[in-house]
Amino acid sequence: MNKDQLAAYNMTAEELAEWNSLVDQIYQDCAKAGVPKQYVDPRVTPYDFENNRGYCKELGYYDVYTERGCNNIRFLGSKADMRFYLLKEILFGFGTQTELQNRAKLTTEWTYHTKYDSRKFWFEYKINKIYEILGQDYSVQLIREHTSHMNRWFPDKHWEFDQSERKFVETSNSEEIE
Repeated sequence: MNKDQLAAYNMTAEELAEWNSLVDQIYQDCAKAGVPKQYVDPRVTPYDFENNRGYCKELGYYDVYTERGCNNIRFLGSKADMRFYLLKEILFGFGTQTELQNRAKLTTEWTYHTKYDSRKFWFEYKINKIYEILGQDYSVQLIREHTSHMNRWFPDKHWEFDQSERKFVETSNSEEIE
């Protein structure tokens, strides 16, 4: 099956039942994490205007994004990895919204050498919620990815994720490159 066929794929009843079992788990995960249903619903809907996501017995879990006639497979893999993929997306949405709602307070509490970086809050939020829900192995992937993003604009490594404190800490006085 190619990406165009997968973009138009309709799950069988058996496949839809498998997808729905994952969706039920995602709702439980998000309830445990305190994420409102409105952030979950758009990410677990099998088909909408731009996405076709679900389960195919032949291929596994998938997410195909369609824009202007071009289909791109964003995810194809196992149930555990799809759970991680969806949770990352959901937690990103809720984490960024939470940061925006609290930005005035967060900026006044910012005690770091660098200018305020909103990503610090929601990167930490996402890492810690993934750790609580899925465990160390998946959170390590996010730590690696987000540490790279946090250090993107510094000539030297400036941020590191402290596992014991469960947050990013500064490791240098390096200035951001503008």
